[in-house]
Amino acid sequence: MTDLTELVTTIAERMRDPAKVNEILFHPDNRNSDPLFPERLNPAFTDYRLLEEYPGLLILLGELDSLFPNDGWDAAVHLYVLKLKEIIEAKGLSFPSFFGGASGIAFALFKASEVRGRYKKMIASLNAHILRCTEEQFLIPFDENLNKHQPSPFSLYDAIQGIVGIGVYCLERKEEPDLLELLHHIIKRLIRLTDPIESEHRKVPGWFLPNDLQVTQEDLKKFPKGSFNLGVAHGIPGVLAFLSLALLNGIEQPEQRNAITCIADWIKGHRHEHQEHLFWGTHISFEEEFEIPRSKRCLSTRRSAWCYGTTGVARSLYLAGKAIKDPELKSYAMDSFCSIFQQTRQEWNLPSPTFCHGLTGLLMTTWMMLQDEPSIFLEEKVRLLREFLLESYREAYPFGFKNLEPCRKGGCSEVSQLSLIEGASGILLTLLTLNGSPSHWHAPFLIGEKRS
Repeated sequence: MTDLTELVTTIAERMRDPAKVNEILFHPDNRNSDPLFPERLNPAFTDYRLLEEYPGLLILLGELDSLFPNDGWDAAVHLYVLKLKEIIEAKGLSFPSFFGGASGIAFALFKASEVRGRYKKMIASLNAHILRCTEEQFLIPFDENLNKHQPSPFSLYDAIQGIVGIGVYCLERKEEPDLLELLHHIIKRLIRLTDPIESEHRKVPGWFLPNDLQVTQEDLKKFPKGSFNLGVAHGIPGVLAFLSLALLNGIEQPEQRNAITCIADWIKGHRHEHQEHLFWGTHISFEEEFEIPRSKRCLSTRRSAWCYGTTGVARSLYLAGKAIKDPELKSYAMDSFCSIFQQTRQEWNLPSPTFCHGLTGLLMTTWMMLQDEPSIFLEEKVRLLREFLLESYREAYPFGFKNLEPCRKGGCSEVSQLSLIEGASGILLTLLTLNGSPSHWHAPFLIGEKRS
């Protein structure tokens, strides 16, 4: 047993009992009193939060069960499955989305029982819910917008709430005929997203978000004429990565390769170069796209996160190059990615140790790049990032690590969380991966194929 695995199992021992875990998660001191998204203060958010927290923990416990089948981790998995079942039966499950919805729960149950083959009835029930609700809640309204050449909110198609996230689960379970059929329907819609639409008497890319589809008050003010989202989590790079991963898995629809090329070319056109640094901002305003000469554009907010910034965008472009067999695109993406490490750690703007907007996302994505393009340079960066990440470990923390959750008025609040995306589960699974685990737990982050 190596140190990393020992650290993970030591922390995970504290997670076996759902009652103790819930006490930690919902302790009055374990909250952000000024969250960027105020709905998290609503008491009704509690059950939603568990639907997001428990699946990540299930995947972690299932991974430990596959590594140590005689250590009782399967019993811990079962306790959390029962808790999830109780919540779903009591409160219902309205969304088929990945994070906080049915697709993420089904994915977690499948991964947690992949070796032992359990929970087939519950997974089948979730699959039926996903098939029905995806049609009603996503495909029908998306089709209405596409047929009218109108913009769609990113929540219809993104990786967190939309059909890209649902498609991730379908791609993982493509041996199921109904899910494979849904996967093809999802890909067809995403291809159509590349058809131009009209705004301000101009033809604009189909992923344009007018002012009335901006999510935050800040963005409403910042983008009076609308914007284009450049984040993997909510924007067009996530669509690119998904279409590319589907193609790499042998799933192809007519015009899929052209859609990949179209999106990749557009993203390439919005890379900034400043003092030998190559990077992408978080959004492109309508004015930047059509009215401001490239030489006079202001530098966008610089980040190196998975959700927004060069880490996720460059990886998406690399996967696109790999899918359509374009060595120049792969090289372009790799140069962009490696430029991250020409910046200072402060310039990365990664305050949290977690996956979404923190060090783990950069570490795991760097590790995936290393698998595709072995080099001493990337090996050194993986080691460096691992050490940076371990600096955030505190034995006194209930789950070893805390998420730094952004606040509306600036700064961050430390919160103990368990989810894949913002909590300890994503961190601990990454550490297991660095130690040789071949699990494809990272599928929802759209950073790589399943390894044999």
